[in-house]
Amino acid sequence: GFGSGLNFLACVDLWEKQQYYRQAPLIYISFESHPMTPADRSRASSRWVEASWFDKKFTKAYCHLVPGVNIRYFPTENVFLILIIGQASEQIKKTSFKANHWVLDGFCPKKNPETWQQDLLASISSHSVVGASLGTFSVYGPLRRNLQALGWQIHKVKGFSAKRHCLRGFFREKYRPIASRQKRVAVLGNGI
Repeated sequence: GFGSGLNFLACVDLWEKQQYYRQAPLIYISFESHPMTPADRSRASSRWVEASWFDKKFTKAYCHLVPGVNIRYFPTENVFLILIIGQASEQIKKTSFKANHWVLDGFCPKKNPETWQQDLLASISSHSVVGASLGTFSVYGPLRRNLQALGWQIHKVKGFSAKRHCLRGFFREKYRPIASRQKRVAVLGNGI
């Protein structure tokens, strides 16, 4: 799920540093079945000082979440956060977007089996543009094979910090790179 929003904060920080906000809005869509309280979320993200400039603004907008779709817009950064509260496997079927990138939950499938169900992975694939990318810390064999069966080209790559490996992938149904002049970007997070 969205968790403390660290992936979102990292994405916004990069968005700002690269000045992408001048070209087009960032549309970040995430699912969360059990949102953290604003105080817990703020405490969890406070260790990441690189994005502290935005975290304070985000903490104010994180309040008053309701089940279903919650939209927050940050005009200075030209960022939309669409935070969908509920089970991702159910909520994604109520949406009609195409994502350019997915950040899949890094937890072990044994600890979070609903995140890795074939039905949800199929929905992720159907909500992806050709050439979409994904990343996950999970290198679980059945996950790799299921994604490959759904049209993803999956690579096991060197991990970060204490994690030896992670997966990266591209949706290859008639694979072609995403045009560099694309006007809209949607990043979806299943956070850390």
